[in-house]
Amino acid sequence: MSEMTVQPKIVKVNPTDDGVSVAAVRKNVVVNPQKGTVIYNVLGGGATTVVAAENLGGHRIVTVEGYYASKDNLSDKFKILGMTTGAVVSGDDASIITHGFITESSWNWTVGNPIFLDANGLLTQTPPIGGFRMIIGIPQTSTSMFVDISEPIIII
Repeated sequence: MSEMTVQPKIVKVNPTDDGVSVAAVRKNVVVNPQKGTVIYNVLGGGATTVVAAENLGGHRIVTVEGYYASKDNLSDKFKILGMTTGAVVSGDDASIITHGFITESSWNWTVGNPIFLDANGLLTQTPPIGGFRMIIGIPQTSTSMFVDISEPIIII
C-alpha cells in the first residue's frame, strides 16, 4: 500500500455510487489507496521546494539546481522546475509552483497571449527570438496565470 499526501485548504468527502470522492482544499490530507486504485489529481496544481543556490525573487522561474532559469542559457532548457512563490535568500528552501494557478497583483498580462520564459527567470509575453522558447503558462486574468510549463523549442 502506498501513501500520498497533499496540502489543500478544505477537505470534502462525498460518497458516490463508485466509492468515495475526496475534494481537498484546506489542511493536509493523507490518502491510503488500496492496490489497484487510480488517483486523479483534480486539485489543479503542483508544488515543491528547492534549495536556493542564489538569492531568489518571487514569481521568477528557477531550475532544479535552484538558480534563475534563462531562455538564453541552452543548458537550462531541460532543467526548468517552476516558479518561486516568494523571495528567499541563498541556502534557504524556496517554495515552487510547478503547475497550477498563481496570482500577483503587480502583473498586467494580456489574457489570451501565452507567457514565456525570458532572461534571469523573468516572464514576458513577447515571444523570444533567440535561445529557446518555452511557454510558462497562460494568463487567466491580468493578475493571475495558470502555470503549465511546455517543452522547450530551440530557436535557430
